[in-house]
Amino acid sequence: FSHPGNLPLDSVPQFICFGFDDNVYEDGLRWVDSVFKGRKNPDGYPTRATFYVSTHPDIDNQPLWDYIDTVYLNGHEIGNHTQTHNAELFNANMNSIVLWNTEISGATEDLKRQSNIPAEAITGFRTPFLGYSSATFQAMQENKIQYDCSIEHFTAQYQKPTGEWGVGLIWPYTLENGKHASSYGSLDAKVPGIWELPVHEFVPATGWSGVTGLDWNLWFKGYTKQKVIELWQSSLKVRMEGDPKRDMLANRCPLFIGMHSDEYTDDNEANAQAADNTTNRRAAITEYLDWAVKYNPAVRIVPMNEVIKWMKNPVPYSQYHYDPVIDPTPIGERIPTSKKSLSILNTSSGLNITVPTAGEISVALCSSNGREIADLGKINLSRGSNAIVLPKDISAGAYIVRVNGVVSGAQQIVIQ
Repeated sequence: FSHPGNLPLDSVPQFICFGFDDNVYEDGLRWVDSVFKGRKNPDGYPTRATFYVSTHPDIDNQPLWDYIDTVYLNGHEIGNHTQTHNAELFNANMNSIVLWNTEISGATEDLKRQSNIPAEAITGFRTPFLGYSSATFQAMQENKIQYDCSIEHFTAQYQKPTGEWGVGLIWPYTLENGKHASSYGSLDAKVPGIWELPVHEFVPATGWSGVTGLDWNLWFKGYTKQKVIELWQSSLKVRMEGDPKRDMLANRCPLFIGMHSDEYTDDNEANAQAADNTTNRRAAITEYLDWAVKYNPAVRIVPMNEVIKWMKNPVPYSQYHYDPVIDPTPIGERIPTSKKSLSILNTSSGLNITVPTAGEISVALCSSNGREIADLGKINLSRGSNAIVLPKDISAGAYIVRVNGVVSGAQQIVIQ
């Protein structure tokens, strides 16, 4: 229940982390991305979020998968949320490690293939419908997942080192010891190296709600904009200020807010069942963010994995800044290229590849985000200029030509 390290509580960062699940509607994804890109933390550094993606390889929507790559390039975290997100499948096979392995490894591979996300960058996981078993965590470990955020922990009584008793919310913890207790009982799953970022309950200003900390539980259970904002505000305040009337102690536990970008678009027909309209749902997020960054200088709105990084090396909030690595390079030019040794031009009849030395190369034509479209095979080139014929069925647009062999590199071309 207490923060790591020996820092005074008033120097601890107050983390707020938004984790967006599913992400299969491009409009919602674009809107969320724009909201965080347009705001900064109290220290002047960017606000960013985490997106747990269900990859659905049966969905033929390359612009969506390309935009997930853009989200990654904009400095957000991309996480794994399984391939299919199929309730019937998971409910029937909750204890199957084969299923969990297939779903987790498949989603990571899809994100690499569809969205050009490096596998090593995908370290976080949330289960569909917050369901899990021991097999879930074993599969996470086998797939090199570093943290999970699926176990519900509501408020509980605890004793501080000072001897003071009170009620509070638990900090993230590791799964080294074999057992952990949650609001729905204990689970025996010894998985060294994996962290748990709890799914807390939202805490109202008065009384107890017991509402699991996901936005679905608010918008689809009768909450409207102002009530949602107030609930998010009070959930932050009790972490920083405590609540003597309810014996709640301030402990600056991170505020994890489970979200779904799909709920912030009119494209999703299911949103017609929400208690408030799309405009107000979006306004709740923007108004809360604007309030939170002004509420206290200790506030840091960051991706989920940043909390773990801080817990491994706790420093005062005045020394902690989240500075995301934002790649300003257009997606089509991300692949390293050596323009001094390789030149690729498109002509009316195909490609013109100029190389400084003769030899064999393999040539591939890729989409603007690096996904391979056509393997042009291995070609023996002479030193200097070489004409290469493209397949006749290639449509107009921007592409990447990737070359490996005696020289390697990639360049963007536009076919008209």
